[in-house]
Amino acid sequence: MEEELLSKIKVLIEIQREDEWWDFKQEHHHDKAALVHDIVCMAVSV
Repeated sequence: MEEELLSKIKVLIEIQREDEWWDFKQEHHHDKAALVHDIVCMAVSV
């Protein structure tokens, strides 16, 4: 099960495609407010 998940993650990274479920970042958020903002934006778009 874990290897299947890792395989799916690797494929998503390789195709470099974002959608309503995946939001790739170049670096971690610097503060919690920015993280919450991204989560809310993704939740509203669903």
